[in-house]
Amino acid sequence: MQDMVQARTPAHLWIVGALATLWNAFGCYDYFMTRTQGADYIRTMMPGMDADGFMAYVNAFPVWASAGWGLGVWLGLAGRS
Repeated sequence: MQDMVQARTPAHLWIVGALATLWNAFGCYDYFMTRTQGADYIRTMMPGMDADGFMAYVNAFPVWASAGWGLGVWLGLAGRS
């Protein structure tokens, strides 16, 4: 038993995991800011876009699409953690 070798987690796995967590965290940030700041956030993120028109589009999402978007970003982050 004392001669057993313990395997270490490879460094590239930690790097990919950290990048995936940051990617999913930005999705959560984008969802939160779109839902709370609305057109002001869209203006800063996409300067050439009609922010009011985009927010009208987002606010017209059916309930199932809004729920899917929210669940997708938050559960995606939870799955990474």
